[in-house]
Order: sequence, then structure tokens, then C-alpha cells
Amino acid sequence: MTSRPQITLRYGAHAEKEYLQRLGGFLDGLLYSGNLLEATQAASVSLLLKVRKKQASPRLYINPMTYIFGPYIDPDSNRKRQDLKWIKSFRKKSQRLEIKDAYQALGAELGEPFKSAIQDSTAVDPVGDLSVDRDAIVEGTLRYQSNRLVDIFTADEEIRQLAGSSVEQLQPSAVFAPYFYCADEWMSAGISANADLARRAVNAAPKAPVHMIACVSQHVLQSRDLTKQLCQECSATGVKAVWLWLSKFDELEASTSQLRKYRALVAELSKSVSVHTYAGGFWSMLLAGDGMEGISHGVGYGERKPVVQVIGAAAPTVRYYFPPIAKRIGVPDIERAFPELGIETAGSFFEEVCECQICKGVIGKELLNFSKFGEMHRSEPNKRPVQTATAAKLCRFHFLVHRLLYEVKAVEACDGDSRADFLRRRAGEWPSQPTVSGEAAHIDRWIESLTGPALTIDQAFAE
Repeated sequence: MTSRPQITLRYGAHAEKEYLQRLGGFLDGLLYSGNLLEATQAASVSLLLKVRKKQASPRLYINPMTYIFGPYIDPDSNRKRQDLKWIKSFRKKSQRLEIKDAYQALGAELGEPFKSAIQDSTAVDPVGDLSVDRDAIVEGTLRYQSNRLVDIFTADEEIRQLAGSSVEQLQPSAVFAPYFYCADEWMSAGISANADLARRAVNAAPKAPVHMIACVSQHVLQSRDLTKQLCQECSATGVKAVWLWLSKFDELEASTSQLRKYRALVAELSKSVSVHTYAGGFWSMLLAGDGMEGISHGVGYGERKPVVQVIGAAAPTVRYYFPPIAKRIGVPDIERAFPELGIETAGSFFEEVCECQICKGVIGKELLNFSKFGEMHRSEPNKRPVQTATAAKLCRFHFLVHRLLYEVKAVEACDGDSRADFLRRRAGEWPSQPTVSGEAAHIDRWIESLTGPALTIDQAFAE
């Protein structure tokens, strides 16, 4: 039997409140970002109190987001930047770029050197600037996570009256050491700097266990030495858990070689510390058989996450999460494959595709109702059709319910040695269907990567 993978939800916006309130009791963890907390202080505390007052409440983590105050690689110039432009927006009043209010507030609460970084628009760089006070970085980061929610609660009379004496529910289950992005240009030095910050956090002996986020470029998997360094230095910090965030790593697009190297990293790292992935999907869940304790993602998104987000990108259509291939694809593409596979009734759909409560509630006894997951409309005359808000909500609820109530159990029941066969049976004939095959190329790579025992890091790079 494989260990049960834990699911942590990265909460991104209060527009997602309904999903958290209705399904929070099924989550293992809730990761709440510091910038959202600062942007909506009272609303954040009220929401967390409501969610965590329930008997089956998720573990609470506060993401201090320290990496956003550090250097990064500009995607346009491919050069290192330290001007914090990536957290700035244009202000009409001043007619210039300024750091967003939520990040200004977060930097002020984290204290020095983040406060000065905001004032000077200059990144905190523990790698390139030897004068940076790492102990101050650690002290402010741990204090923020331990005290900020309680401070907001204490200062707001209305929240105190509504919540009663539930302040204990605002204590995080663990605290993160400060972390900064390790780009290719400063990968080795960055890994060492983050490990040093994590060791200092452990030595500061906070009340809660210390976790660290290993925030590195996915290109770490191109170097055996860097992969081994990441594993060895994280293992030696004394933290209770490491959350792997390999920027731009996409398990749906990764080659078999990359997947095997990632699997080898998880297997080796898990010998000394609990391992989570900061952004992962179903393949990462299957690594529970190699020591992956849990995964994190958003509400129907965020299973792959670049450190530097694309600015101005349009929000994609929320496609249906298709369990046989563990990927979101278009509803019409799925429907066109029904006749060839003999799916002619609602019952055959529930047997072959998904039997979650959302799908049963939407489809009922009529298979044609499946199209409601992809329902489109024109928001304005002469505009292209867009997905309706109701369809998007149904897709998100289906994804979360299926993952939390079905996929977790399926992985737990899957013997570590039979994961490849499990994937093959689960996919069935779907990857051969013309309208689905283009979305299913990852299945063969997943099967190959999970065939046989995990390799050592040396073995994975020797292939």
C-alpha cells in the first residue's frame, strides 16, 4: 500500500472562498499567502477562523513570500534584475510604476531588510550582498508567520466579538524559513544561502516546526551536482519538511528523463526529511510511493508554477479535469470519443470516466447534460464565446471533489510497484482516441518514469 498523499490548497483570492468553505474539511492543509493577508486583513482572519473552527480543519501555513523581495530573471531580457519591477504596477495618480500596496504592507511587517528594500526599490540579495543580515531576515519572517494573524485579530474589535476566544486557531501548524529564488545564474550559491537561512530558522527555535521551500529553476535537473547539492543541503538543515518548487517544471510536459530525475530527488530527500511539492498534480501524488508526503496547488490551477508570472496573460478557460488522463481538456473533445468507446448512457459515463458527486449531480440520468461543464456564452455582442461562470464553477468543484475524495484513495490503495499498471488501466483506450490523443502524450512518459524502483540520483543522471 502507498502512503496517503496529503493535499494542501494554495488559496489565491477571496473569489475562491466558496470552494474553501465547502471542501475545507477534506483538505490536509491550507497555504495562505502573506500578500493576500495584507491586502484583506479582516476578511482573511474572519475566513480562517470560520474554516479552522470546524472539527476537521486543515493545517494552516502562512507563506511569507520572501522570494518576491529578491532578485529574479527578467523573462524579456533574460538578465538578472534587482529593481523589484516584478511586484510593481502602474499608478495613474503618480504616472509611474510603484510597488503594489499589498507587497509594501508585507515588506513593512516583515521588517528589515525588507522594509528598506521597499523604500529603495532594491532587492534583498543574500547571495550577492554579503552585508545582508541573515539573522534579521529569519527573525522577521518567523515573527510574521507566528504573530501576524493574532495581531490583526487582537486589533479588530468586531472580529473579536464575532470569533469569541478562537485565537488559538490562528496559530500556523508550521513556519517557513525565508527563501529566495535560485536562478541558473546563481543556482549553487542560492541553494547554499537558502539552506543557511533554514538552519538559522531551526536554531531560532520557534514554537512551530520549521519547513523550507526549495525555490529553484527546473534546470537544477540538468545537473547531477546541483541536484545532489540541493538534496544534501536541504537534508542537513534540520527542518521538518522541504517543499520542492522547481519553477516551470511541468509534469505533463516533462520528459521521461526529467521525471526519473525528479523521482530520484524525492526518494533520496525523503530518507531524511518530509517532502512536499509546492506545485504538483496527479503524477506527484503517485510519488507517495517514493516518499512524497504531499502536494500543493490552487483551485483548479497551480499544479505547475513559474516564479515569474506572465504579466497581462488572459485567464484561460476552465476546462474539465478528465480523470483517465489526469489532465484538463475540452468537453467537446471528450464527447466526440463517447461513441467509439461505447459510452452511451449516464451510467456508462460514471463507470468509465467519473462518478464524483458533482458529475452525478450535473449529468443525472441524461448523458447530454455533460455538456454543461463546457457551456459557453457571448458576454457581449460580436465578442467570442466564453465559458459561463456556472460552467467554470462546476469544473472547479468537480476537480477538487474528485481529487480529495477519489484520487487520494486511489493512490493510497495503489501498491508502489503497480503504479505504472494502474496508470495504464486508468487511461484505457482514451489516449488512442483522435480527439484525446493530442492531450495524452504524457501518459506513456508517466508510465515509463514509474516503472521499477526509484533510481538513485547518480543512476538517474547516468542513463
